[in-house]
Amino acid sequence: MKAVVCALSVLAIATPGHAEPPKVRALTDIYKAGFTDCAGAMEKFVQFVHEDDKTYSYLGKYALTKANESIAGAVTVEKFADGQGIAAISGVKTVAGKCDVVLTHTLMIPNQTCDELRTSALKEWKLFLQMNETNVYQDPTTPNGHAFLSPIGEKGCLLVKHLIGYGL
Repeated sequence: MKAVVCALSVLAIATPGHAEPPKVRALTDIYKAGFTDCAGAMEKFVQFVHEDDKTYSYLGKYALTKANESIAGAVTVEKFADGQGIAAISGVKTVAGKCDVVLTHTLMIPNQTCDELRTSALKEWKLFLQMNETNVYQDPTTPNGHAFLSPIGEKGCLLVKHLIGYGL
């Protein structure tokens, strides 16, 4: 879990768009449909979430016509040792010719409280704001990353990580 929660800023490093096919399965259909310019930027986010490309299931979403001129996305699902994770990764080419990519990664952690998760995997993260019973923490390495911790029952936590990569 700690590897999954660690600093998100690694992804904020400029990733050149490229036309070569992505090496991750989650983007195969999207690329074949013609979404090529931002596939490389999205690939970095998929690789961040999934260390092993064989361990997740996926669903790619893209425009049926002119895919490269629209937003594309992939939803992935993976079982981790301490919970189930679902990630939604979307990318779009901007008017400046760069790529913006959004990652929302949701992990249901049934056997760890949010306080326990906060003091272990997120110990360097600072409280950003509170939203009802959900605490939002700021990634210490980038202003574009946040973690939302919401209690589930007496001994469980829903972790939602959100990161936006601009101009990749």
